Amino acid sequence: MIVCREVCHSLADSTFQLRIQQLQFQQGLTLVVGKNGAGKSTLLRLLATVEPPNEGEMIYQEGVLAQHLPEIRSQIGYLPSELEAPFEMTGLQFLKYMALLKGIFDDREIQHWVDKLGLEKIQHQKIGRLSTGNQQMLGICQAFLGSPHYLMLDEPLTHLDLWQQKKVVDALTTYADKHLVVVVTHQLQEWEKIDQILQLNQGQVAFYGSSSEWTNDLPVYVWEGMISNKIPSLQLPTKQIIAYKKESDGLRMMIFASEKPVEGFTFIPTTIEYAYLIRAYLLGENPSG
Repeated sequence: MIVCREVCHSLADSTFQLRIQQLQFQQGLTLVVGKNGAGKSTLLRLLATVEPPNEGEMIYQEGVLAQHLPEIRSQIGYLPSELEAPFEMTGLQFLKYMALLKGIFDDREIQHWVDKLGLEKIQHQKIGRLSTGNQQMLGICQAFLGSPHYLMLDEPLTHLDLWQQKKVVDALTTYADKHLVVVVTHQLQEWEKIDQILQLNQGQVAFYGSSSEWTNDLPVYVWEGMISNKIPSLQLPTKQIIAYKKESDGLRMMIFASEKPVEGFTFIPTTIEYAYLIRAYLLGENPSG
């Protein structure tokens, strides 16, 4: 469990401010979503104890952060948005170095996560010769070392191919059964089992609840259909259009609206990704931003 209480944090040389009145993270997988600049990475850095909040209190299972920092840090695995690794090291050398920093001296712990994430073929290659996707996989692997109580990852699926994404999602989903995992991501379509979703908007909590709550109780729904060339064009704000494709007899569109926009359009069940587009639209955001 992690509790954020009356947390306020400002970035240097910026007017941005993260303001969290009360937020409690539980065991399981929590996805943090929101447009660029909403405060996702800032919150993750605070949770990972990279920096303390300017104001407020953060309480972990081990106790209050300010009083139990060493114990808490020893139980945190963290992947920042950009992890710098020495290019001259091999993947295995890097993992051994990170393990030593965490007080881990058993190579079997390293090999366990290398095998779990399918990194056997790249562990002896120099990091500078690896693809960005494989470098990212090493970054994810180091976060798992020591099986920490808390796992914090910032955009872990970035640069990964589909096979790697599935490996990582499966590993995190299984790990979250017994640990607290917080993931900042914009790739919602890859996740199937999610316990909680946190949406930030301009540094504040816009939504926090279960995945079922996320997709339900929305005033807008997703619709798909064809706008024929023979009928007047449908006037819609650009932000309501999810996708469209020009065809010989008209325009096939996927949109969100409070009711069926035109006869012939069909209702599409609201997925986690569609719910994000809808909620971003309701907040007046550009969902792709």
